[in-house]
Amino acid sequence: MLGISIGKIVYLEREKDLRVDPYSKGIRLDVHVRDSTRVFCLEMQCLDRKDLPLRTRYYQGLQDISFLDKGNIYRNLPETYILFVCLFDLFGGRLPVYTFENSCMEDRVILLNDKCHK
Repeated sequence: MLGISIGKIVYLEREKDLRVDPYSKGIRLDVHVRDSTRVFCLEMQCLDRKDLPLRTRYYQGLQDISFLDKGNIYRNLPETYILFVCLFDLFGGRLPVYTFENSCMEDRVILLNDKCHK
């Protein structure tokens, strides 16, 4: 689906909970996988609740927070893939896969290279 090879899996957890603190909205990932350099967060979506783009943003934020302890440097954030496998076509483009990365609005060739893929 991604067109990449996943190396040796060093961590695998189903139904992984991520939460910043007891009062914040947490998430439960269907599958959370790490290889030596990347993280894959997989979610199955059966219903279109019309909030998937904002959910990907929130999931990415919680994922990043879980990797950086106080004093750690941003360079240590792993390459991350937030994957939503849907039973519906959210964008109506009839594509089997939609891939999003941050790019410059003025020149789409320029990528932010923040190591985040959705």
